[in-house]
Amino acid sequence: MKRRILALLLLSLILRLAFIHLTGGYYDPDEFVNLSQGKYLANGFLPYKEFISNHPPGIMLIFAIPHLFFQQSWLLVKILTAVIDSITAVLVYLISKRIFDEKISLIAGLLYATNPISIAVGTMAMQEPYVAFLMLFAIYLLTRKNPRIIPAALLIAASVIVKYLAVLILPAYLLITKGKQRLRLIMFTLIFTLIILAPFLPQIHAIMEQTVSFHIDRPIRQGLLVKVFHLILYGILFQPFAVLSLKYLKEERIRWPYIGYAAMLAFLFLPNAYYHYFAVIVPFACILSAKPLLTSVKTLSGPMPAGTNLPLIYRRTASIAVIIFCFGLLMAGGLSLLTNFQYIGTKTLSHIKNSKEVIQFIENNTRPSDIILTDSPEHAYLTDRHILYGYYWNAKYSLNKDELFEGLEEVKLVIVTEKYLFNGHF
Repeated sequence: MKRRILALLLLSLILRLAFIHLTGGYYDPDEFVNLSQGKYLANGFLPYKEFISNHPPGIMLIFAIPHLFFQQSWLLVKILTAVIDSITAVLVYLISKRIFDEKISLIAGLLYATNPISIAVGTMAMQEPYVAFLMLFAIYLLTRKNPRIIPAALLIAASVIVKYLAVLILPAYLLITKGKQRLRLIMFTLIFTLIILAPFLPQIHAIMEQTVSFHIDRPIRQGLLVKVFHLILYGILFQPFAVLSLKYLKEERIRWPYIGYAAMLAFLFLPNAYYHYFAVIVPFACILSAKPLLTSVKTLSGPMPAGTNLPLIYRRTASIAVIIFCFGLLMAGGLSLLTNFQYIGTKTLSHIKNSKEVIQFIENNTRPSDIILTDSPEHAYLTDRHILYGYYWNAKYSLNKDELFEGLEEVKLVIVTEKYLFNGHF
């Protein structure tokens, strides 16, 4: 088993490192928001007071660590994220072994290792790969013969502090545990959440305003049809065999993976359902998909019914058509990732070269650690400058005009982009 774990870990890591190399300077702008906030924290700035953040403090705490040693850690963080996500592939395999046999469990791990969404998001400086790792590690501890409630509670609390999206998986943990174990899990999760948040309690009002009220009142919202489309694309078409598990997993009588996978339905009630959100449900989709995939292979390789039993022949033909369609979707997802690095489903990534002239201008007209104002954090991050109040495109909803203008005396340079900074607000 150790050899298989090592092989799965290496395969997953090689795929992700290769993807980092192939994608070059492509990035999601959110990456530099997260990286910048980790850097600000490492440099002694107070979150939610001296810089704006629209997420709980977990990811900035993680990303602050490399910035204690390096002012620019984009590549290092991408590699760290790839390692974390590769360990998640191993956890998918180990958890599956407690439900299925060795072959099916290995398929589950391989599905995660090669999943297009996991590879793409698992090589970015984003919250979701860390949330997925913490969730799966907690489930691994909870599905032991002797569940480790306290460390699992710590991991669950940490996942929520990294991104509130992790709250949607809480019902899955409650299904795994029973009786007093369930009560202990709830109690210790609350305790650890308070302990982790304790250093930030003086800023609790700002935290609630910037991380909760912002998302509730945020004016930029996707329409319901867009969210439904994203759910179908990222949640079903990229995970085609997960839906077939409703037919093939009746014997196992497991419910918690379905809860984890079905959590994506809650995205319909959120203001937005971005592609990277779905990285949280991919581990559950892979656990559910492994047995249907193996059964489908056996179905395709089996003989057609003999005789003239037309209803049976029709059912078998329909089953084969569905299976071939699912395999086609699986291959299409992988090919789309390999052939179009700039596109992840409907998401178009940015490229560093598009900011080259702006970055050069900043370097020529300011000095390192100078304060500038721009709504594109990559401009400041890649030139080792600081942005006033950690400003970025969403900060305008948490920072009023007067507060921003009061700090302009410290600013050495203002970079104006028509897309965000003066988008009907300033």
